[in-house]
Amino acid sequence: MAAEDAARAYGLREEMVQKSEVTQVLRFVAAALVLYAHHTYYYWERIDKGIRSSELGPQGVALFFYISGLVMVMSTRGSEPGWLGAKIFLLKRIVRVVPMYWVATAAKIAVAVALPHLIVSNGFDLWRAVGSFFFVPMLNDEGYMRPILGVGWTLIHEMYFYVLFSMSMLFFRRLAWLAASLAMLIMLGVGFVWATLAGGHNAWTVLFSNPINIYFVLGTLAGAVLSAPSNSWRGQSVLGLVLIALMLQGIFFSDLLWPFLSHPLALGLGAVLLFAYKAPLPISLRFLSSLGDSSYALYLFHTFYSTATLLVLHWLFPAWNAWAKIWLSVLIAVPLAHLIYARFEKPVTQWVSRRVLGRKSTVLGAGGERISVS
Repeated sequence: MAAEDAARAYGLREEMVQKSEVTQVLRFVAAALVLYAHHTYYYWERIDKGIRSSELGPQGVALFFYISGLVMVMSTRGSEPGWLGAKIFLLKRIVRVVPMYWVATAAKIAVAVALPHLIVSNGFDLWRAVGSFFFVPMLNDEGYMRPILGVGWTLIHEMYFYVLFSMSMLFFRRLAWLAASLAMLIMLGVGFVWATLAGGHNAWTVLFSNPINIYFVLGTLAGAVLSAPSNSWRGQSVLGLVLIALMLQGIFFSDLLWPFLSHPLALGLGAVLLFAYKAPLPISLRFLSSLGDSSYALYLFHTFYSTATLLVLHWLFPAWNAWAKIWLSVLIAVPLAHLIYARFEKPVTQWVSRRVLGRKSTVLGAGGERISVS
């Protein structure tokens, strides 16, 4: 009962600190960038090799990681110390992320087994399937770290950071964000050294040494600045200027820090979030905040229907401009994902949360959306 009561109190604290509409909007933006990039890739892959695949997807992933790091710090401010706080934090993240990922992974396996001709990459393999369910890093035939559900590679990175953060909470209460960030930076170096000594990358070194992990670190730093008890405006100003400077170097001197900090759009939007975290949205734009709630469903499930939507549009309207079909398919994907969220993801998450966390709790998404259960 003590753990359950603590989880309830923890949920109430999360609900108090996580009321950032701008975070929700940018969470949707991150998913939408990936959605658009995948649409251009699907069109290139299945319909027309003359269409250039967009490179905005990594920008969306970097932004998503930044938001995730920020929200982890904000949502654990004032959490229970030691083992109890770490346990509650990790359970809440598992409840929020794992059920839908397992559903999407199972669906991908079903398609791969029943209709293997539809799968271009990351086909079915028993050990890959088992590893995919448990976020085990694996390389596919093309040398990329990909589970069977291709987009799940980012969730392997998320789980990696959740583990580092929860372990840091065991020993460092207020400075858990700093311990986790330093651990990730150390592992970044370890990954490079390991790959060098081994004469090439394996799945684990790819996970540890991917420079995109730095955006988790930047996000936790932003969360620490925003949650500082006083003089946070100074920290905001300094970090914001650093992010803007990094954004400008990414635009004008992209080779200077490549592949580190080479996502200028994510850096710029990260600076916006730092300064506008508590800003309210105009009433006319609040629907964008609600789309942040369904961004996880959009990210996970668009891979199942977007290719089909593009093929149907191409069949129905062969004379249309390719970009018109791509954008129409993107627009169709967004409300479909919101429907999946409202009718399936949200009630399933509530059901799982009641059984794992107790009769009443609040589960936060990566961008701070509150899924309350009672």
